[in-house]
Amino acid sequence: ALLVVGTPSSGTTQMTKALRELGLQVAHENSDSIGTVCRDGTVSWIHGALRFSEIGDGSERASLVGALCARPRPNSLGPWRIDGGAWGNGLSCAVRGTPWGPCWQAECERVLRREIGCARGGGGGSPRCTSPFRATLLQVRHPLHTIASMLAAYCHGQDTAAAADASLMLDTAALLFPPPAAPRSREAARGNETACRRPPGRRASLRAC
Repeated sequence: ALLVVGTPSSGTTQMTKALRELGLQVAHENSDSIGTVCRDGTVSWIHGALRFSEIGDGSERASLVGALCARPRPNSLGPWRIDGGAWGNGLSCAVRGTPWGPCWQAECERVLRREIGCARGGGGGSPRCTSPFRATLLQVRHPLHTIASMLAAYCHGQDTAAAADASLMLDTAALLFPPPAAPRSREAARGNETACRRPPGRRASLRAC
């Protein structure tokens, strides 16, 4: 089976349609073959974001799982898209077609604890993942086109901070793709450089260098 990953609004819906027109049985953002026709694979941004996450084991991972599963995330994250339900595995309910509740939250946490980072270092076919894929491809799109598509789809076409803050999809993506640490300013770097060039006889702080 094939897994095609990308970012939200990178054209995964169109790619799914194109592959289906070629006769392949692929699903969009769903790999649970119990309730979905996906024999040949899936095209999904969420599968890539979870499987290849670099979040390590420990408090950071637990915090991410807790934040993602703390509230319903329709159209951005659903455990049933990866695993249709843990009937017989300690839970007495399923999340497919049911409203948000304690069962949904428990299933979300169960699935994400296993799925986050499951393919890191082992390829898309890692046995740790719920669905092993034979190959994984990365789909890319021009960044400006991706931004325009996300603006229309997830911010109701409004290019404002308020619209972005209210977007559930952008909130999900921000949790999975945290921004990198801000680089040091030129002034701070120049100050450290000056401290390291003090004349002989005056000690410079190694910590500043």
